[in-house]
Parts: sequence; C-alpha cells; structure tokens
Amino acid sequence: MEEKRHLLNIVEQLQVVSENNDISQITLQDINEVREEIANFVILLPLMGSFNAGKSSLLNSFLNRDFLPVNIVPETAVATEIHYGEEEKLIGKRKNGKLEQLDLTQLSMVSSKDYICLYLYLNEEILLKYKDIILVDMPGVDSTVEEHNQAIMNYIRDGVSYIILADVEHGLKESTMQLLDELNLYDIPFSVLLTKTDRKLPKDINEMKMHVTEIVHTYSEDDNTYVGLVSAKKGEIADFHRVLSNLDKEKLTSIQLVPKVDILVGSVKRELDLQLNHLVSEDSNLDQTIRQLQRNLKEINDEIGFEEKVIEQRFREEAVVQILDDVEEALERNVTALAKAGQSGDKAFTQAVNSIIRPVVLKSADMNVQEILNDSAVSISEKLINLQTKSELFTGALQKQADSFSRFVKVISDPKYRVAVGGAAILTTIVAPWIELIVFFLPEILKIFVNNQKKLEEQIRHELIPEIISKLRPEVQTSLLNVKDQFVENMRKELEKEKETIVTAIHQAEEQKKADEHKQNTKIKQLQEALEQIQQLENVLFKESVVQ
Repeated sequence: MEEKRHLLNIVEQLQVVSENNDISQITLQDINEVREEIANFVILLPLMGSFNAGKSSLLNSFLNRDFLPVNIVPETAVATEIHYGEEEKLIGKRKNGKLEQLDLTQLSMVSSKDYICLYLYLNEEILLKYKDIILVDMPGVDSTVEEHNQAIMNYIRDGVSYIILADVEHGLKESTMQLLDELNLYDIPFSVLLTKTDRKLPKDINEMKMHVTEIVHTYSEDDNTYVGLVSAKKGEIADFHRVLSNLDKEKLTSIQLVPKVDILVGSVKRELDLQLNHLVSEDSNLDQTIRQLQRNLKEINDEIGFEEKVIEQRFREEAVVQILDDVEEALERNVTALAKAGQSGDKAFTQAVNSIIRPVVLKSADMNVQEILNDSAVSISEKLINLQTKSELFTGALQKQADSFSRFVKVISDPKYRVAVGGAAILTTIVAPWIELIVFFLPEILKIFVNNQKKLEEQIRHELIPEIISKLRPEVQTSLLNVKDQFVENMRKELEKEKETIVTAIHQAEEQKKADEHKQNTKIKQLQEALEQIQQLENVLFKESVVQ
C-alpha cells in the first residue's frame, strides 16, 4: 500500500534526524515501535451479523473449500482471523495472551471459554490476492456468551472496517442495528451484504435491499455505503469480491497510522526545540535549571493529584448516575419486547437484555468518561501554561512541555487519536464486565417470573430493571475508579517522559556550550536545519496522506 510506504519513509527520515541530533532513547524507542507497527499493518475486516446470517458459509464459498464450521452452537464460536500461509495451521490465543498451536481438526471444537481468538493459516491463492486484508469470522452479535461480547468489543476497537451480514429473509435484526450504533460511535465504515438470496424471489430481494439501504443511510454519513447481495449456496459472491476490491485501503491505513506518526513527529520536534532554546540561552547553570525544572514538575504533579480527586468526585456524582440512567431508560423503552422474549425462555430473554445493554453502556461510558477526563487534561495543560508565564528561568523547555500536554488533550479528545493511544481499549475493557455480570445473574431472577405478558411487563419494570441497576451500580463505580487510576498513571508517565526528554535535551545543549564558539554555531545551525526537516516531514505527512 502506498500509504504504508509513505509513512514508513517519514518515520525512517525521522529516525535519521533523531540519531544525528542525540534525541532521547525513549523517543528513539517510540520511533522503532511505530515503524514496526506500520511495517506489519494489515486491515482487519470482521464479518459481523447475527447467528446463522451465513458468515462462515460465505467465507467457505470465498475460499472454495468447506473449511470453516457452520451451524455450530454459540458456545463454541470463536473469532477466527484468516491469514495466508504456505503451511496450513491453527493457532489459538488464550486469555492470558499465550499462543499455542492446535490441530486443524479442532477448529469446530474450540471453546470461547478457553480462547480469545484463533489464527487460521490457509494455503489459498485467493488470500494472496487480498494480502493486505485479514478477514475475521466473528461470533454472532446476538450471542449471550460473555466471551463473545468481549470479542465483539475487541474488534470494534481493532477493526478498521466491517462487513455486516444479514439474511435476506429477515433483513437487519435489532441486534445488528444496535451493532451499527456501536460502529457509528467510533466512526467506523462498513458495508452490508444480504445473504441467502437463493431463498427469495428477485422481487422480494429487491424490496428487502431497498429497505435495508434506507436503514443503513440512517447510520452512515456516507451515502455511498454499499449494500450487496450474495448466495453462498449458489456460489454467487461477486458483491463480496466487490467489497474487498473497492475497500479504500489507503484511507483506512491513514486513519489508523497517521495519528501515531503525528505524535512521533511532535515529540522529536519538541526535543530539538529544547536543545536549540537552551543552547542559545544565556543561562549556563545546569544544576539550577534542573532544580527549576523539578520544582515545575512537582507543581504539575500536584495538579494531577488535585485533578485525580476531581475526576473521582465527578465519576461518582455524574458519570455513574448518567450511565445507569441511560441503561434504565433503554430497558424501560423495551419492556414489551423484553416480555415477549421472556415468554420464549431464559436464553431469549438474556439475549434480548444483552443486545440492549451492550451498545448503551458503551456509548454512555464513552460520552461521560471522555468528557470528564478531557476537562481534567485541559486543566493540567492550563496549569503548565500558567507556570510558563511565571517562570523566568527555563521558559523554553516548560513551553514545550505545555505543548506536549496540549497534544495529550488532543489525543484523548479526538477519536482518531484515542485509537492511537488505546483510549478505546479502556472503555471496551471496563464495559465487558458490566455485561458479563448481567448475563450471569439474569437466569436466577427469571425463575420467579410469571408467563403472563402483562404481569411479566410489570415484573420487568418494577422488579427486574431495579435489580439490574442495583447490581450494576457497584460494578460501574469500581470500573470507573480503575479508569481514573489508569488515566492518572498515564498522565504521570507522560510527565516522566517529558522530564527525561527535557533533561536529555539540556544535557546535550550543555555539552555543546562547553565547545568553542565555532562548534556552538555549527551545532545551532545543525539544529535549525533539523527543525526545518521536521517541519517538512510534518507538512508532507498531512499533505500527502489520505486523511488530514
């Protein structure tokens, strides 16, 4: 992909400039990690839909071999990534992250209780044709199995684009439309394929396609979101190939990787600025400069401690209340549907509750948590700027540090940058246990329920929903405290990182100050030229990248 080559070229030039100008090891390590990530980047393309939507059948038709298991029970379905490999093999990833090789015959027997996902390597030429795309056969979105919820949320975080499958007989089910809500939350593009077209007459197929297209356009700002038709049974999968061929790989690559390169470029630029500012300044007392820096950093650390208390209070008084209110409102809005599901049995009811709660808590947590964290990050950044205006001694370095935290605010505020630093990972990690808790205790509650529709609605409204909220409250409170701890830890790590880069920069500048005037002037010119190179790289990054 051209975008990968373009970004790799920028990172390689960035590394040369950094190595030639004694940039800190911590930044050089970041450069190496991002370069490796770009080199290994592929587009994850999960196939998602309800159980029996035909995901595995479609992939078998695509591969021209019946390899992936179909009609398996939900408890054994595991997210399966399909890679090209000369040697065919199956690798399982356990919950502790350990990888182990499995026998290919175990594919239909692997349990989601034991494995997070599977990596299936097949020696099929068709996979080479789409070598930059990794297809993922996903569990059904209407599953009640807690591991599936985690898998779905993991790929919402890691996936770059999606293919939504729905059979032509039923169209987009409620659970699938709720999935579209989740994708929309993170502005993730998708296509839709209606499967099993062999089961309907052409007139009925076209009517369903028009109906689904209208629904899709309410979830997507892109009026060109593709809706196609496939029949795995007849081998009519041209629209599936069309989706793969028309995937805007360059744009999707840019969305994922440009923010990470942008952060790197900014880091190197700040360090070069720090070296130059200190080298040309009249201050020559290194010890005094370091002491002033430590005093400034202590003030910022104290500010982080203050904001930690603010976050905890706002989480307790605002976020927890709003998240639970959103869950309660969503459940009450669906009481009739829940009662109907309850009459069909425990499994149907649990599935219905799960499909309602998952998108609601994810969206509510995102909105409420990010707003509070962003406010605190802004406060810390403003504290840095205020210190800079008061500090007569080390204003250059402190200003660059303020710039750094301003960028951190941008990182946690902009969805593109949240992906770059794993912000989405925090949310998907905390939300999954909430859903697991509900799935776990629902069957016990249902044993006392009556089967009369009206009475069941009353029990759901007055007994079940309050019980769910009661169970969720301590779990949400505990989870948000963990988010607060992680956020504060990240801020302090950012502060320590800045301290290391600043100290490295001023030490380099002090070494140059000991040299004669000619060498100092040469170094000043070198740093100025390096900054010009970095500015050019920054311009090229956004001018030539697909996404700005």
